[in-house]
Amino acid sequence: MKRILAFPIFLLTLITLLSACKTEVVPEVERPMDPWAFRSVLDKRPRMLTLALDSACYVAYDLSRSTLYKAWKGGVTMEGTVYTDKKNVQPTSWGTAYFSDSLDRTTWEVEMSGKREQPRVINKGYRFRSGGIELNYGLVLSSGDTLQIQERPAFVRG
Repeated sequence: MKRILAFPIFLLTLITLLSACKTEVVPEVERPMDPWAFRSVLDKRPRMLTLALDSACYVAYDLSRSTLYKAWKGGVTMEGTVYTDKKNVQPTSWGTAYFSDSLDRTTWEVEMSGKREQPRVINKGYRFRSGGIELNYGLVLSSGDTLQIQERPAFVRG
């Protein structure tokens, strides 16, 4: 009788332990706006991904070049047909810039064996993961090799 009862208890314990191992704890992040990540024209620049990481930190990525366009404290004026039915206006950033690449000078560069090259950049999209966002790029070298880049922007206070 003891052997018959022991097996279901063992099986239940094993299932409980295995299911507990798969649970991913997602940290609760308070965002200054909802949605906190969106694609739009920003500052008259198309194909921008804007992220409201914190009230003290917004960032925008130029998806056509797979580079950081701007990081700032402030916000985004949500104007345009989609948001306010006003035509001929688009969202704009406001506030104090920590970084701005308004002249498109930032480029990807790879150094291997003392040689530098500017690879061809392929934007491979982004996905929401563990309460944040993951940006994916491919850097295609002249040799034909591709480097896979994953970027997870976040803001940490303190």
